[in-house]
Amino acid sequence: MLQYRMQHRIPSWLKMAMLFATLALFGCANNPAANLQKSELGYRLDKPDAPSSPYANVKLRAMLIAVGNEQPVFDRFVTDFSHELKGLDFAGVATSSSSGKAGKKISTLSDLYREIHTLKPASNEGCFVYLTGHGGPSGMALPVGKQHEFVPVADLNGALTAACGERPTIVVISSCFSGVYMRTGIAAPNRIVITAADPDHTSFGCSNDQTYTYFDGCFMKSFAGAKTWQAVADGAKTCVSGLESKFSSWARPSNPQAFFGRNMRDLPLPGPRPPPSEPSTPSLITAPTS
Repeated sequence: MLQYRMQHRIPSWLKMAMLFATLALFGCANNPAANLQKSELGYRLDKPDAPSSPYANVKLRAMLIAVGNEQPVFDRFVTDFSHELKGLDFAGVATSSSSGKAGKKISTLSDLYREIHTLKPASNEGCFVYLTGHGGPSGMALPVGKQHEFVPVADLNGALTAACGERPTIVVISSCFSGVYMRTGIAAPNRIVITAADPDHTSFGCSNDQTYTYFDGCFMKSFAGAKTWQAVADGAKTCVSGLESKFSSWARPSNPQAFFGRNMRDLPLPGPRPPPSEPSTPSLITAPTS
């Protein structure tokens, strides 16, 4: 039996997602990020027509959220990746999860938006938001009781705007069909938007026998060896393609997407956290002898 994002009882939203996935077997790859990149919001990646990002020295506040809880891969990724980030020069790292096992528990869409709102970067800071979980053609799916509520594109954009405003913002959305968020509004000159799939395809590796989903594992692996956010996205996509060609030959590739805003060219990753400065020792003043 094909495993998409669940192993047990399949909810109605996932049945629809699987239908879209079946249709995607015969479809063409959709690349909305490429169109956005060519617009005035972005810049040419082959021959950049924008200066390097003015935000190179800005510290980021990170919020990692396990939106899904149906398998342990989501909580595990948020927990492990947050440990990696805490060793880097971030202004702060926070986690939340719908299970309550990986940071503060979120039970509703309002909880999710409220957690994003807590970022509130200072004038010399920016935002890094990572969402991982299941998804359908309407967006990410938050478990609410026995049902699922989808995260509307406009509402996610509203939460990001309310929290981070014009500050530099990196948004990563890891779920099936997550390319639905790759559109004007969320894409902006001060943002980098990375998704695990295009709007028409599923992503893979979401099962109880996996450590992480394909994309989450590849993103963390690429992050560890990259120097810029674009290198992270490129490395994650190459890694995912390799895994899919090896393990998922029966389905169309997920086709991860990445958009880099016009003000975010060559934005570097945070470096190692500097060691705490030692308190200065007051100098001893001796009285002159007569």
